[in-house]
Amino acid sequence: MSEKRDQRDQEVFHRILAINSDIEQYLALAPSLKLPTDQPKETTFLPVPVDHRLPMVI
Repeated sequence: MSEKRDQRDQEVFHRILAINSDIEQYLALAPSLKLPTDQPKETTFLPVPVDHRLPMVI
């Protein structure tokens, strides 16, 4: 049982290492991708729920 878990842990560990190297390669390419970072950030406002049973106070 423990051997099976150790093997699974090793597989997961190697998968994580592979993902990390993919991320590192992407980050190395990132400056050449010319990502639109200087665009103004749009803020989206979520609608505020209104309880219509209450009187409106202005």
